Amino acid sequence: MTISPRIDVIPTIFVVWPMLSEHSSFHFLIWQKLNKFIYILFNYI
Repeated sequence: MTISPRIDVIPTIFVVWPMLSEHSSFHFLIWQKLNKFIYILFNYI
């Protein structure tokens, strides 16, 4: 039950973060690492 609020937040991060990260390649690298981390996280759940 505690995970369900995060699942609502993650889609908004996927929408908002790329828009912000487009301006900077440094942010894009962070986004790629976050993307891999979230992917691994969901594989373990």
